[in-house]
Amino acid sequence: MFLPLLAMVVFFSCKEEGSVKIESSISLEQKEVVLNPGGTATLTATLIQAIDGSRVRTGDDATLTWTSTNDSIVTVSDGVVTAVTGGEADIIVSTTNVDNVPEQRCRVVVRDIYVAGEYGDKTTRTACVWKNNKVFYNLASGTNAFANVMVVTDNKDVYVAGNVNSVGKVWKNGAELYTGLGTELKSLVVDGSDVYVAGADASEAKVWKNGTAELSVAGATFNALAVNAGTIYVGGKLDNKATIWKGDAATPLTDAESVVNGLCINGADVYAAGVEGVGKVWKSNQELYAFDNNTTATEVLFADNKLYTCGYQGNSSTNIKAKLWIDGVQKTASELDKEYLGEFVVGKNEKKADLYTYTDLGTAGIVEAHSIYISLDDIYVAGYFNSSNMTTAVYWKNGEPQSLEKNNISETIWNSSFTPGTNRTRATAIVVK
Repeated sequence: MFLPLLAMVVFFSCKEEGSVKIESSISLEQKEVVLNPGGTATLTATLIQAIDGSRVRTGDDATLTWTSTNDSIVTVSDGVVTAVTGGEADIIVSTTNVDNVPEQRCRVVVRDIYVAGEYGDKTTRTACVWKNNKVFYNLASGTNAFANVMVVTDNKDVYVAGNVNSVGKVWKNGAELYTGLGTELKSLVVDGSDVYVAGADASEAKVWKNGTAELSVAGATFNALAVNAGTIYVGGKLDNKATIWKGDAATPLTDAESVVNGLCINGADVYAAGVEGVGKVWKSNQELYAFDNNTTATEVLFADNKLYTCGYQGNSSTNIKAKLWIDGVQKTASELDKEYLGEFVVGKNEKKADLYTYTDLGTAGIVEAHSIYISLDDIYVAGYFNSSNMTTAVYWKNGEPQSLEKNNISETIWNSSFTPGTNRTRATAIVVK
């Protein structure tokens, strides 16, 4: 039954010229590529001939044709692939000027960008998740509906924690998972099948595991949460002092008035970001970095052997600028060897070196950064700005502001001319998966 098929394969892939047997094929170096939206990659393909079993390169005189199985996800031109939006598609390379040469395929996986926050006006807010800049889930609406933190697992389950009209809630894939967890949820960790959240329950700070309170401290504030090998770490403040809890054991980081806002763990090291007069980062309970005057550190992330800290700097309610520090360093514009690209917190110079600075984003008086995510070579920062009493959500990719949809329609809350939209919105968390 299989003999005719075998004969057909040999016929289409080989030909005899006298006593010489020539077999042609396309060699494609990459079989799978992973990109972020907007990213590019160059695929390399060559026509190969095997003459009497010996492979020789003969690709110079062959025309290779490149096509994408889905141009809405990824496009290709002369082997240069450009990711458009999240999803998967195949890049096909073939040739028409050599007969019977099988095509080759490269699978391109484009990661999805998830942003959590809320949109609305002064009277009604809708907590939501954006996926690839469009509203993906509307979670809840109310006078005060907030999506404060988000986790996206490797299999792309989306967990969000926040509060609606002073009731703490957790959502999974757009559906309510837990409710009535205190009054405000500020941090979220998903560890296997366990869901941990930290926040406030009236005058007590609490951590919940799978909907049940695990840790409760009266008079404390819990802002940040991490879980390592089943051990709970919490950052916040107690007696107005920045404090880290390991389980129920509390360790103050300083004797001065201070607070922990962000927390992350790398191996045996516990990093905390917060404020003690100025923005600070602590490593394993010891001060690691102290930033400039009037700074606030809101989040810390260890990735690619670097420590990323975001926050803002300002000395009034109308003059606040978003900030990003990498390994504690933020360069000024005078230190750059090329005119700053992209503006805001990070860009790339012509040598692809990281640049650190900030911009006032046009007429905006308040610009805050609250979440960082590192994916491949790209730096994502989510936050919001305030101008003319309007708060507008935004996220930056390598310093370039990206537009977000208000609600399944084409009305954006940020446009290419950097003009604030008509919506009252925030972006509080960002994940690229």
